[in-house]
Amino acid sequence: MTNDVALANEPAIQAIRISDKSLANLIADADQMLERPNPVIQKEWWQDFRAALLELQERRLEALKN
Repeated sequence: MTNDVALANEPAIQAIRISDKSLANLIADADQMLERPNPVIQKEWWQDFRAALLELQERRLEALKN
């Protein structure tokens, strides 16, 4: 089975828009996770996740200005 055939059998991923309120909540959740003194938490992952959320939030604000 080639990669093209395997990909054709995969279900399509549906893009869902995150509301502005949910986006703010996710950023707050990421902040809380980063504040916890827990060695199990993957800080780098949470920092990257938070940075991506902030970038999305900034892009939305810029889009509203234009």
